[in-house]
Amino acid sequence: MDRNRVATTGTVVFSELEGGFYGLVGDTGERYDPVNLKDEFKSDGLRIRFEAEVLRNHISVHMRGRLVEILEIERLD
Repeated sequence: MDRNRVATTGTVVFSELEGGFYGLVGDTGERYDPVNLKDEFKSDGLRIRFEAEVLRNHISVHMRGRLVEILEIERLD
């Protein structure tokens, strides 16, 4: 797989930092900050499988993991 892409399973988590936002935590503990998580997946504790592109030259005010653009996502529950 391309170094700029990640494909894994994990959990959607809500963080109250910076006014609140949803992030992803991979099963290995890696944290991701998605820029385009659809509302239907914004549910704290939701188990998912996803593929994303790592946005290397971008910054986020969340400072909570690798900034990613979701390419594919599906519910596991």
